Amino acid sequence: MARRRKFQNLFLYVVHIFARLDGQAVTFTATVTSAGPGPTGRVTFKDGATTLGKSRLSGGVATLATSTLAVGAHLITAQYTGDAASATSTSNVVNQVVQ
Repeated sequence: MARRRKFQNLFLYVVHIFARLDGQAVTFTATVTSAGPGPTGRVTFKDGATTLGKSRLSGGVATLATSTLAVGAHLITAQYTGDAASATSTSNVVNQVVQ
């Protein structure tokens, strides 16, 4: 039986990349692209090892808005869980500073 090839490519965009003030919302956007069929499933947004939330892909895009980040630097990643045609993937780290 032939093994299925899994496609992947994950990009993480931060809508508010500038240092923000404590209590203000920041929106993280992850875009998942594939050389194969359009990816489906969920993206988990993390601050280091802490899960900020999960969002379902719509048209290859998942977003998460949060105002719960504490003052300081945060290392944000997005993790795509994969589906039948697309492999799991983790974005590069984005540094989000809260003042």
